[in-house]
Amino acid sequence: MSLTKVTPALTGEYKTVADLLASTEASRGVGAIWEAGGFRYSEVASSGDVATAGGIQLDVLAGEGGYTVKAFGAVGDGVTDDTAALQSMVSAVNALNSARVIFNGYFKTTQKLSFTCPNLALDFVVTGKD
Repeated sequence: MSLTKVTPALTGEYKTVADLLASTEASRGVGAIWEAGGFRYSEVASSGDVATAGGIQLDVLAGEGGYTVKAFGAVGDGVTDDTAALQSMVSAVNALNSARVIFNGYFKTTQKLSFTCPNLALDFVVTGKD
């Protein structure tokens, strides 16, 4: 019996993370790759980093530079309350031994964020707003 590595097929892409999170699309199967707004996600059976409106649980996959807060559903406009998305990101990162998180924008939160990841790098990229 030989084992063959199976790479999940990428079927469909959402224009924005908000579109993905609002989706009621049925499960593609555990391990399936989803894309939205240039970010990638892996479907999991339960306790994902984010969930669609249809109940599909997804883990955010780190990009080339690390995890981007907007992949967790944060808007980053300084007006929208990004607390839930930031808490999802913190929970995901705290489960890791090492991570880099990129904050690109202005994020509003109504709760303290507490990181416990032992090897954490935070990159803050803020441009174009006084």
